[in-house]
Amino acid sequence: MMSTYYCGCCESLLREFLPGGAEYPAILQYDIVGMGRRENKNCPVCGSNDRERMVTLFLKKFILSEDFSELKMLHMAPEHVLREILAKDKRIKYVKGDNFSEGYSYPDTLHVDITRAPFEDQYFDFIICNHVLEHIEDDTAAIRELYRILKPGGRAILQVPISEKLKKTYENKKVKTTEMKIKYFGQRNHVRIYAWDYLHRLAWAGFQTQVFSFDQLYGAYFMKSRGLNEREKIIFCSKPL
Repeated sequence: MMSTYYCGCCESLLREFLPGGAEYPAILQYDIVGMGRRENKNCPVCGSNDRERMVTLFLKKFILSEDFSELKMLHMAPEHVLREILAKDKRIKYVKGDNFSEGYSYPDTLHVDITRAPFEDQYFDFIICNHVLEHIEDDTAAIRELYRILKPGGRAILQVPISEKLKKTYENKKVKTTEMKIKYFGQRNHVRIYAWDYLHRLAWAGFQTQVFSFDQLYGAYFMKSRGLNEREKIIFCSKPL
């Protein structure tokens, strides 16, 4: 059988990607993009998932291809494969941060609560926060802090899962237990379901936003062959000069 798939993280030619992801009723009910069961989710070689591959593709095409001598980058909750890719680029002053949730491994990673980030104003050139904010109770404070520590002219990828059915982000402070979070938010450690008004939250903090679609740029065949979710878009943010 010919290799018809390609992983942009490990650059392997593949016969297939592997399925993965849980399909809870809330995910289907609210049509949450970036969650649920995906047939082409995981790379059998490096273990990257579709979200990692999408961010990696964006970085390689639009950021890492730029001519720069140094880029101060903060990567929150760094994914294993993407972390290894970025750490190899000697131009990047790479800072990995996480809030150290129980049961996860954090090699060479700073303890960072992004609602109270331990960095000076206007420190980073680039921030990656990929599917993190849906776990944060006070996401307004977190977004405000991300904006504060980003330099003027700095850029950020601030991905979250987004419902295509909801008109307004759904939050419910009464939802506290693991079982209730699975029932109402679709995952055991999520605290809300974002709608596209998420962009208003970013704008309120001062960010300029651009929604980028690889599907519109390259088409369905490319998305499937690269193991990408054709419905997920990159939420690319910048801080005005």
